[in-house]
Amino acid sequence: MSAFFHPQPPPSPTTARIAIVGTGSVGSTIAYALLHGSQYSDLLLVDVNSSKRDAQVRDLSDAACAEGSSTRMRCATLRDAAGCDVVVIAAGVKRRRAETRVQQLERTTAILRHIIDGMKPFLLPSTILLIVSNPVDVLTTLALKLTSLPSSQVLGLGTYLDTVRLRRIIAEELKISPQTIHADVLGTNNDSPQAGSPACSTAVICGLPLPESNATTDADLAARSWKECHLIATVKGAPIISVASSVARIISAIIYDNKAPVPLFGRMPDHATALPLGPMPINHFQEKLGCCVSLPALLGRQGVVRTVQVKLEEREEKKLARAAVSVRETVERLMGEGTIGGKEEE
Repeated sequence: MSAFFHPQPPPSPTTARIAIVGTGSVGSTIAYALLHGSQYSDLLLVDVNSSKRDAQVRDLSDAACAEGSSTRMRCATLRDAAGCDVVVIAAGVKRRRAETRVQQLERTTAILRHIIDGMKPFLLPSTILLIVSNPVDVLTTLALKLTSLPSSQVLGLGTYLDTVRLRRIIAEELKISPQTIHADVLGTNNDSPQAGSPACSTAVICGLPLPESNATTDADLAARSWKECHLIATVKGAPIISVASSVARIISAIIYDNKAPVPLFGRMPDHATALPLGPMPINHFQEKLGCCVSLPALLGRQGVVRTVQVKLEEREEKKLARAAVSVRETVERLMGEGTIGGKEEE
């Protein structure tokens, strides 16, 4: 299984410390993806359920030993996490019977506030916060408002995995290598087929524009991608392995200070070099839109080094703007209702 996460030898080890908040199936699989190759000195696991956290640390420590990894697995608290180079938030709540999505979001938001309050003030001014929990666009925007960190240091997984899936679908349809495809899903990530939008007008296949790029193409690819994601979620709960693999690549790009596009395949480059695949979409703050959405970005030790500007067609710009309005309205409602402020209810 280790070859799935690192098909080629990883970069040289670093002294970086990574914290993962939430040790459920997603958080623990992220930890497993990160321990390969001894890339990081310590992986700190944090969970409100200390017994579960301790068991995960023991299990992952055995896995590290079996893999020959020198990365140390540690039980930790939120204050410990505040001193790490990267903090991954993978904590969330399952939807209760008869619970509305709004009620579930309010509980998820309360957990996010508790986590951030437990880490403030951050012990390292350079700490990068990476949100994996859903709805990632809303939670990343809220996390930015709740922390004192620069906007470049608060990121979300966003449509990274949606982009991976889109490229695979196109590659399978055309029977070519996905390494020859550059196509992104931009905007927001949630469980609706109308959410993230494939930017087909900017898609390049083997160096050539995607043929027949139009609204119908966009909608068809978006629907196919969403159906595959929905199938995975229905059968096994969540795309846990691919999420973990995606997070591992993002963290590697940050820690190794690539300042270059995050490659979709193969090993991370040792130096900042341009890659034909181009930058991958990462959820981060866009001042013009007033919230966090997924757009292509270059990553480095400071988080988002630069948003890569893409020339979209009018229909794509409008869909991106509508997605941003939805995120802003949700965040404003949560803040207006005091969901992220004041004393947390017992």
